Amino acid sequence: MSWTGKLEFGSSWVAFRGRAADNTTHAHAALQLTLSADGQVTIRGATGTFSGPALLVAPGAPHAIHATGIITLLLIEPQSPIACLLAGPTLQGIALLPASLFDLVDLDAPLASCIERLLGKVPTPTPVLDARLAAALQCLALDTSAAAVARAAGAVGLSTSRLRALATQELGIPLAGWVMWRKLERAGRSLSGGASLAEAAFEAGFADQAHFTRTMRKVLGITPRMLSLLSR
Repeated sequence: MSWTGKLEFGSSWVAFRGRAADNTTHAHAALQLTLSADGQVTIRGATGTFSGPALLVAPGAPHAIHATGIITLLLIEPQSPIACLLAGPTLQGIALLPASLFDLVDLDAPLASCIERLLGKVPTPTPVLDARLAAALQCLALDTSAAAVARAAGAVGLSTSRLRALATQELGIPLAGWVMWRKLERAGRSLSGGASLAEAAFEAGFADQAHFTRTMRKVLGITPRMLSLLSR
């Protein structure tokens, strides 16, 4: 069974609305918000199975989605203010989204509007990240080469090991996981623009299409071909 629905990309998020299907247990750097308008969504994690109309999954937490109806799935980059607010210092694994936040979501609105309205209604804390880490992530968002982390560290006056430690401390995930997430996000944007699987893999900096496929299964639980069908 295949995923069916619509996929959209925002400045710091990726969103899907439709029917979920096969997905293996996976873990990604993004904070995940999964909402169901016509029932409950179930997510299996390392510490058990959780069900509800709206569930949060912490960055880096292994999970697999099981849903029978239409869902809205939002993946938010962990350094964004909204992700820092929703995850907070206590979110571990999977948790119910508080009802006060679920009430802010208009699932009847078009997908992009639904997401933007939610992000616009939730207050954001400041400052969010160490300024050096924030600057390094901006560098890494534009550089997919093997030496990208070392260059980003040098640009902000940190050693590579210190930058990696700072990322783990502030984001709650290894920097390598964030870099891999951004590579997949770049590949997804390429696919939505009409690129072939091989072209998307090359543009995102993967060694080859097989590497692209293995990584996407590990991080998103689906194949690039499935993502390609949702992106068109």
